Amino acid sequence: MIKTEIRGLGGIKQLLDGLPRNLQKKALRFGLRAAARLIADEAKRAAPKDTGNLSRAIRVMYDRRLPVTQVGFSVWAGGSVALRQRDAGQIPRLTRRGLLGVNKKGKSVADTWYAQFQEFGTIHHAAQPYLGPALQNKAEAAIRVAADEIRRRLPDIVRRF
Repeated sequence: MIKTEIRGLGGIKQLLDGLPRNLQKKALRFGLRAAARLIADEAKRAAPKDTGNLSRAIRVMYDRRLPVTQVGFSVWAGGSVALRQRDAGQIPRLTRRGLLGVNKKGKSVADTWYAQFQEFGTIHHAAQPYLGPALQNKAEAAIRVAADEIRRRLPDIVRRF
């Protein structure tokens, strides 16, 4: 897991310091979600495309386990991805490899447990990084997007308070 601390948002920090803690967290959540989505979109674009399941498995998730004073989002790759109608041709190959399952609704799902091997490589497979470069390429843009989203949402959040 990569953790990043954002600096350089002095003006926004001053705006947020005057608000109650729950409103600060709400505003930060909007901004960080927008920034994480930007990075996830870049990772989806850069992910290796064999079946397309890996790029569809990249998600942005809110981390509720953090204390009240922190806000965090994760960009995840891996897990199960529901197959679409046009993916029916993959079913025989995925079945042979043991990568096919069924979700609670009875829909076929493909497992993308190999996401970490694509990112970091193995002794048999060269790394094909997509998450790390996405973060590097979009870090500055993500900070700008987060700041803009906080500025845009802050009046609505304060008005509802």
